[in-house]
Amino acid sequence: MNLFILAQASNTPVTDANLISGGAGWAGAGLLGLVLGWLLLKHLPDKDKQFDGLIKSQAEHNKELHKACTEERKEQHAEFSKALNSILERASRDGDRNLQGMQSEMQSLRVALQTLSQAVNALSKTESIHP
Repeated sequence: MNLFILAQASNTPVTDANLISGGAGWAGAGLLGLVLGWLLLKHLPDKDKQFDGLIKSQAEHNKELHKACTEERKEQHAEFSKALNSILERASRDGDRNLQGMQSEMQSLRVALQTLSQAVNALSKTESIHP
């Protein structure tokens, strides 16, 4: 609103160009053009370069982080695989030991049953002889 009042007070015709340049005429438009040119040709390309640099450094950082995480996962996988193999090996040994123990117990039970069967047969023969 103040610009409109200033433009009217200076007895210059009010146009869109005068409102944009603050009523300063061609000098104001030139200054405005200079600022816009500087923004377009210097400032914005420099900002783009800055953003490109940030994006590239972030991408490199992400690659390094991914590589470190991948290596750590490989190490953890190797340790887990080693532990799992150790557990399986021990379970296999224990299973074999338990199987051997059960087989020996079965054999001793067979021997005990045969001995018991022979004793029962001998007893039944002696009882049939001595009624």
